[in-house]
Amino acid sequence: MNLQYILAGYFLLMLVSLGVSVIIHRGNPNVSTLNGIYFWLSLIVNFFIQGLVGENLPLQSLAMALVAPTGFVLVRMQEDLFGIRYSRKLFFFPLMASLVLATILFLMGFSFPVYTFGISFAVALPFFVFPFRIFRLGLSRTGSATCFLISIIVSGIHLMDYPFLRYTADGALLGFMGAFFTGFLMAILVPIVIVENITASYMARLEADVEKATQDLREANGQLLESQKENVNLVRILCHDINNSLFVARSAVSTMQRFFDQYFPERKSSDDEFVKQSLMAEKALSNQADLISNVNMMQKVISKKMVMRFGQVNLFEGVAASLSLLQMQATKKGLDFEIEIDPSLHINADKNMLVNCVFNNIFSNAIKFSLPGQKIRVCSKETEKFILLMIEDNGVGMSQKKLSEIFAVEGYTSSKGTSGEMGSGFGMPIAKNVIEKMSGEISLESYEKELHPDKHGTKVTLKFPV
Repeated sequence: MNLQYILAGYFLLMLVSLGVSVIIHRGNPNVSTLNGIYFWLSLIVNFFIQGLVGENLPLQSLAMALVAPTGFVLVRMQEDLFGIRYSRKLFFFPLMASLVLATILFLMGFSFPVYTFGISFAVALPFFVFPFRIFRLGLSRTGSATCFLISIIVSGIHLMDYPFLRYTADGALLGFMGAFFTGFLMAILVPIVIVENITASYMARLEADVEKATQDLREANGQLLESQKENVNLVRILCHDINNSLFVARSAVSTMQRFFDQYFPERKSSDDEFVKQSLMAEKALSNQADLISNVNMMQKVISKKMVMRFGQVNLFEGVAASLSLLQMQATKKGLDFEIEIDPSLHINADKNMLVNCVFNNIFSNAIKFSLPGQKIRVCSKETEKFILLMIEDNGVGMSQKKLSEIFAVEGYTSSKGTSGEMGSGFGMPIAKNVIEKMSGEISLESYEKELHPDKHGTKVTLKFPV
């Protein structure tokens, strides 16, 4: 094989590898990618130095010493890739000593292999010491890293045979073929291990960032929980104090009404201003009491402190208990209830929560949004797996937007009723949460009166497991 072809191929290989290293460095500039550029530049410089010295043996020996920077670059690469450190003195002093020894041996008339061997050994030392130490410490964790270290050792062996192969023309050919082989290995492996190191560094930074973000999130969550506890306590205290004040105010209004009825019986007419104002005050206080009750219940829902006491509940009796509490509201609007419930149906539920948190909220909404004189239909249906309870009114209905938001805890979906009734907006979220805790389901259909003048109103379907 012609030596010129080998040299041309070797030079082209180094140029291509240098170009690849530059591209990698431009994409992700760091110490590893910079060391890759230095490595190939040092090889190209050594290549030209070898060409300049020609057949002059003493200069060839000196050129061998100039390969040392390549070894130092490899040391830096391995330090960065595997995270270990070595003193440069370990390589610098043997190199200086080998140069002094080579000079003495040359002056004494020894042959080229003899006075160059010490320099070759000193230059090759980094090619052996670091890889073997990395193997001993078990730091080579990937196949490509292992191959990279082996190729460095092979390069060191090639440097050791330099004094013997460079001495003759055939040996020089064989030596450059070895250089081409090891250069080819390095051209493949150096970019791979550098990219692997970049990826590993990125993953390490990413894991550190994730860990820091997780820690920050834990701290923020802790602060949020603490703040939530404080808010819960504040709401509980406020609700308790406001309830006490409302009780006093309602008692006072009731006392004044009895006093007025007793001493001014002739002024019981609803047109009397005092009667109007007292009724308005009673209604406002009643609404505020309902609001506080719903806020209390919503707070329990949000803090997940709602306690259920399950038992067999007769569905008809539960509905009747709720309607008896709301009968006055329905009577004021002239509403009738059409009940078609099988008296034998029973469900597994907490009766108190079912009546007060589910039925009361649903029937209250039906009354609130029904027009005076209408009927509200309540019926049941039993299937193989479920018991269904349907509550249907022919009221004003609601928009699709409000229908989609009606169960949202964070939203405020309260609207005035057909007679100006107010609400908290928490009723339906509470009902849904309670139903789901009883392993049931709730669904709504609604048609707005403005869009559906012939068929409007709302239908609520409750589904309980048998």
